[in-house]
Amino acid sequence: NLEAEQIYAFGNAHRNVICWAPHGRFLALCGFGNLAGDVDFWDRNKKKKIGSVNMPCAVEYGWSPDSRLFVTATTAPRMNVDNGIHVYRYDGSGPLSTTKDRDPLFDCFWLPGVTDDYPDRGVSPASKARMRAAPKPEPAKGAYRPPGARGL
Repeated sequence: NLEAEQIYAFGNAHRNVICWAPHGRFLALCGFGNLAGDVDFWDRNKKKKIGSVNMPCAVEYGWSPDSRLFVTATTAPRMNVDNGIHVYRYDGSGPLSTTKDRDPLFDCFWLPGVTDDYPDRGVSPASKARMRAAPKPEPAKGAYRPPGARGL
């Protein structure tokens, strides 16, 4: 707010890019560049995380004009390895489309569109079902202790 008071916390994670969808409903918090490529997708209206995905080596990224798809690309000359395009849903599920093994890709972006041409839609029921069915990460195990330190 204007008083610089915290309104909401997105948790503790290494992220260096904030990318808003054109309608302003969805938000992608990304760790690109020198970070691992982890991306968290959030629904701003409900203040709820709707998905996560790892997008390593992403150089270019952006939302489609209808706020339903998120694209990442690994482009030359910065990255010649894994050069290609990956398209994901707004909740991180996918990739829906992947292109690799082609001529070097130098740029990737969505053609601009008027957001008024596309309705602002919330999270679909199928996406909610995918989130519930997603496997939960295993809790981190403690530090390694040699058998002698464990009393064995």
